[in-house]
Order: sequence, then structure tokens, then C-alpha cells
Amino acid sequence: MISSNIIAAACAIALQVEGAHKTQRGDGGKAVGVGQMHAVAVAEVNRILGYPAFTLADRTDPAKVADMIAITLSWHHARHPNLSVVALASRWRNPYPRVRKCPAWHMNKLRKAAKKGG
Repeated sequence: MISSNIIAAACAIALQVEGAHKTQRGDGGKAVGVGQMHAVAVAEVNRILGYPAFTLADRTDPAKVADMIAITLSWHHARHPNLSVVALASRWRNPYPRVRKCPAWHMNKLRKAAKKGG
């Protein structure tokens, strides 16, 4: 599988697992929209890009969320090209596994989504 296919599959899996409605809030209101994005995820995308391309309001726009996930996972894939699709998708929830590992329950959801085809 070439890199762009791996990134696309990981993005699809991450979105499928998060799978919230665009107005849904989780984690006590901190996680917003289809990507269940925290404010820090928006800040991370803007850091990767080097300029403020996205706002907190963009968390409710499914197309912008997909872009933010793709940017973040592309950045991780460039640094860790040997990650499996599931491991790459897990970086959406827990981008720095040496600091905080992705919980087993979430990894299981990602594996199940990958088996379904993302």
C-alpha cells in the first residue's frame, strides 16, 4: 500500500471510530464534532502547518475535520513510515504514545473498523 493510501485509510478509520454528529460533544464538552476534537488538536494542526489555518469553530465542519485529521496523520506518517494503518489511526487519539498510550479499548475499535474497510 503506498503512503497516500495508508494515510487515507487511517483517516477513514479514525473518523469511523469517532463517528460523532457534527454538533455532538464528548469528554464533558471538551471534544467537539465528527472527529471528537479537543482544542489542543486544532492547535497541533496549526503548529504542524506553521500558521493558524483552522479555528475551534472548524471542529463542527466535517470537511475541515477530515483535512485536520489528514494533516496530522500525514505528519506522523512522515516520521514513522512503518506504522500499520491501525497504529497510524491511533495517533489521532493519542499522538505521542511514549507520553500516553492509546487505550486497548480504543485500539480494538480501530482494528474492528479496519476489518470493515475503514
